[in-house]
Amino acid sequence: MIREKKKEPGFLLAVVDPRDTETAKLADIHLKLRPGTDALLFKAMIKVLLTEGLVAKDYVAKNVNGFEAIRAWFDDVNVEENCRVCALDPGQVRQFAHLFATRRTALRSDLGILMGRHSTLNSYLEMVLLALSGRIGVKGGSIFPGGLATRGAHTPEEDPATWRTVATNIPQIMGISRPTSSGRDR
Repeated sequence: MIREKKKEPGFLLAVVDPRDTETAKLADIHLKLRPGTDALLFKAMIKVLLTEGLVAKDYVAKNVNGFEAIRAWFDDVNVEENCRVCALDPGQVRQFAHLFATRRTALRSDLGILMGRHSTLNSYLEMVLLALSGRIGVKGGSIFPGGLATRGAHTPEEDPATWRTVATNIPQIMGISRPTSSGRDR
């Protein structure tokens, strides 16, 4: 599928992986970071967005709550130092952050980042990066970020048999929310 996608005009594949996988070999950009340093890369990319005017301000104003409460977390991030620890070239990381923020992009995480060291922090920083670049829930972006997209089939919201949460009446998404034996939300 990736080989076919690469034939499309303007398609660019970037891979962040310490290994030389088959996918990485097909990539236009391969950031071969040191294992376990994903959070430092995310923080560096977020810092680039913040300092170089790449934040999707309209998207953030409309769709993001509370960013100002965590904004200071990125004030002391040193992109060059983070890249040094990641064993990456700061120029390549800046270029990657620019491309991510200015092109129609989506991000797909896999087991290495989701089950590795700092997985919760990585997932959180991934959401911050996606939100600041305006890539959540938009055409061509990350509709269901993280591993959620591969966990279930479509759940027809209009079907009366579709289970809904008790407190908010929200339908299950992709079959992953189910009532407990007591019938309460879990």
